[in-house]
Amino acid sequence: MRILVSRLFENVLHRAERNIITFSRRGKKTRQHALRTAIEQGADRFRRRYGSEVQTEIQIVTGQPSDDPLLQVVDYANWAVYRAFERDEMRYFEALRNKFSLVQDVFDREKYKGGANFYNRNRNPFDINKISPLG
Repeated sequence: MRILVSRLFENVLHRAERNIITFSRRGKKTRQHALRTAIEQGADRFRRRYGSEVQTEIQIVTGQPSDDPLLQVVDYANWAVYRAFERDEMRYFEALRNKFSLVQDVFDREKYKGGANFYNRNRNPFDINKISPLG
């Protein structure tokens, strides 16, 4: 999960002076330290790649999805993508397709040697028939 979180925030933290990032809490542990470390690794990778320091305040919050409707929506959207990748089942993704502007497959190094495979809404729509099998 650490790699995924790091990649997720690598190229977006610099866009705002203040970032409040909310993660769903699973169980009793908040895991804020591990999440902060992953986010800082992403910011460090951005700095090395572009030679620019990320100047932003980062606040990490965790919450129970049952207490926050927005976390429920995000969890469902992530679950729909998960079902497509892990179970080759597109019906949940299809129900939300127009809500996704970009799906990035950071682990598809077989097809995309340069890093990741990007699917966008117009030029390269996401479909499970395009992805490499998961290891």
